[in-house]
Amino acid sequence: MLNINSPDKYPNRFKEYPGQYNTLELNTIILEFSIYYMADKIAVISDIHGNSYALQAVIDNVKKRKIRTILNLGDSLYGPIDPIGVYNIIKSDNILTISGNEDRILTENQTKKRVNKTLEFVLSTLTDEIDTWLRNL
Repeated sequence: MLNINSPDKYPNRFKEYPGQYNTLELNTIILEFSIYYMADKIAVISDIHGNSYALQAVIDNVKKRKIRTILNLGDSLYGPIDPIGVYNIIKSDNILTISGNEDRILTENQTKKRVNKTLEFVLSTLTDEIDTWLRNL
């Protein structure tokens, strides 16, 4: 836990009255703390579109580079190759994921008449667990 009143960690921020920080000083301390602890590299990926084989190749490369955090910007499952495999990789590797426009298409078109074969295929593979995950992105 971060102790913002610690004079040894933040000597230039410690004042005569500990705990009497203004917002700017507190934000500066938090920023310094974040920079110190977030010095690790982050891999940013997107547009997987159901391709578990390409995703696994990227994950292997990221691990070789000793990058521990992966951020996925979305458009994960909507694609004809292996949407379930993509979901399983994302979950097993704890990849931080946000929703892309294609992810929203999957959750918004479940009851509409579908003419797109890829959309039909992907929706037919989704389980309740995956649907809930998509809706919570």
